[in-house]
Amino acid sequence: MDKDDACPEVKGIVENKGCPKIEKEEEEILKRAFDNLEFESGRDVIKASSYSSLDELAVLMTKKFDD
Repeated sequence: MDKDDACPEVKGIVENKGCPKIEKEEEEILKRAFDNLEFESGRDVIKASSYSSLDELAVLMTKKFDD
């Protein structure tokens, strides 16, 4: 039931608590983005070395929301 879903506004699967299925490729992009996320020491500024994996994540998110 939607009241029990973690994602009640979108169609999902029981195995993912009512949220959409995450494909293996998407999971790898998410993992890479978070594993590579680095900040400048003592600052809230993302290091340039993190940009490529964050760009890849942005493309994935844009694609998912356009569907």
